[in-house]
Amino acid sequence: MMKFILCYVASLVLCACCSADALAQDYREKTTSLSQQMHGTLDELRAQQEVLQTALTEARNDLSLSQEQVRELRTECHDLNISLTNTSAKLADYATKSTVLEHSRNGWRKSSLTAWGIIAIYFILKILKLLGKLHVPFI
Repeated sequence: MMKFILCYVASLVLCACCSADALAQDYREKTTSLSQQMHGTLDELRAQQEVLQTALTEARNDLSLSQEQVRELRTECHDLNISLTNTSAKLADYATKSTVLEHSRNGWRKSSLTAWGIIAIYFILKILKLLGKLHVPFI
C-alpha cells in the first residue's frame, strides 16, 4: 500500500509539475494575447483621438470663420441702418420741400391767373371804350 501511496503522490507531483508548466504556458499565451489586444485597443484609441483632434481643429476654424462672418454681417447691418436713417431723413426733407414748392406754385398760379384776368378785363374794357360802348374815363 505504501508503494501505492508513493506512486499516487509521485503522480500528483508529476501532474502538478506538468500542470504548472502547462498553466505557465497558458498564462504566457493569455498575457501575450491580452497585451496584443490592449496594444490594438490603444492604437484604435490613438486613431480616434487623432480623428477627434482633427474634427476639433476644423470646428474651431469653422467657429472662427462664423464669428468673423457674424462680425461682418453686424457691420453691414449697422451700415445699412445708418444708410436707411439718412435716406429716410432725406426723403422727409424732400417731402417738406415738395410741399413748400407745391404751395408756392399754387400761390404763383393764383397770382398769375389773377394778373391775366386783370389784363384781359383791361383789354376788354379798352376795346369796349374804343368801340364807344363803354364810357369809363380812367381807361
